Amino acid sequence: METLGAQLNVRMGAALKERGDAGLASIGLTASEAVRALWELASSGAQNLAALQRLLADAPAASPRAEALDAGDPLSEGKSLYAAALSQLGLEAAPVDAGVSDKELLQDALLERLDEKGLA
Repeated sequence: METLGAQLNVRMGAALKERGDAGLASIGLTASEAVRALWELASSGAQNLAALQRLLADAPAASPRAEALDAGDPLSEGKSLYAAALSQLGLEAAPVDAGVSDKELLQDALLERLDEKGLA
């Protein structure tokens, strides 16, 4: 048996994890056992890779956003509420400039704050 030396961290909605844990428990597996079996299948050659590809192609792919909403993620809920409020008011959100770095945004915010206080 191979020495255990790697750890895998996976992010998913809490509700999905609970449902998955229950499903795995019903067939006598832990999450760790199921992941090890999946990695064994993925590492064992072309014939098994084709079977793995078919298996995963049939699995429903939940988007991270859908999982976050399923888990009651406050940020996602807040964004949804904000979008709904804008829609009801007939307004559109200002586009986000993806070309601006976080550092530049922070500098701009700090300069605005200094200006508001009469220190700039």
